[in-house]
Amino acid sequence: EVRCGAPAFAWFAEDEGGLLAVDLGGALLRVKARRYLYATGGYDVNALFTDNDRPGICAARAVGTLLLKHGVVPAKRPLVLGHGEYADALAGALEKSGVPVERVDNRVQKPIASRGSSWVSGLEVEMAGARRKLACDLVAVVEPPAPASELPRMHGAEVDFSLEGGGF
Repeated sequence: EVRCGAPAFAWFAEDEGGLLAVDLGGALLRVKARRYLYATGGYDVNALFTDNDRPGICAARAVGTLLLKHGVVPAKRPLVLGHGEYADALAGALEKSGVPVERVDNRVQKPIASRGSSWVSGLEVEMAGARRKLACDLVAVVEPPAPASELPRMHGAEVDFSLEGGGF
C-alpha cells in the first residue's frame, strides 16, 4: 500500500519488532513491516564562512522558487555562491530577469565573510592568497543538500560523510 502526504515521524524500537508511526492527517497509522525504505529528501545547507546567517544570505533553491514560480526578482545585485548545473541555471535565470549577477565558484574562490550592518551588502572571498570584497545585496548559496536522516537514524541507520559524494 502506498500513502502519499502521510509523513512517517517516529520509530519505536521498544515495541515488539519495532513500529513506524505515520500521520494520516489527524489519525495515527502504526506500521509494522519486514523491511522499510526511507526516501527522506534533504535539507538545504549553508556554506561555511563568517556571518553566514546574515539576512540576505539564503538557499539558492529559495531564490529560484521566488524567481521562477512567483516572478519575484529578489535582489538588484545578487551573488550566486557555488558551482554546478543549478548554480549555472540560477545565474542565467537571474540575468534573464535583468539583473547583473556576480558568480563565486567555491571550488576556486573561498568565501571568508559576509559584509553589511544588518542586511548583506557584500561577500569577502579569497583566491590564490588574495582577498577581495564583492558587492551584493543577496547571496544565493548552492551546496549539496544534507539528507533528512533523523528517522532512519532512529531506526538504526548510520550516516557517514563522503567527501567524494559531496556530503552526508
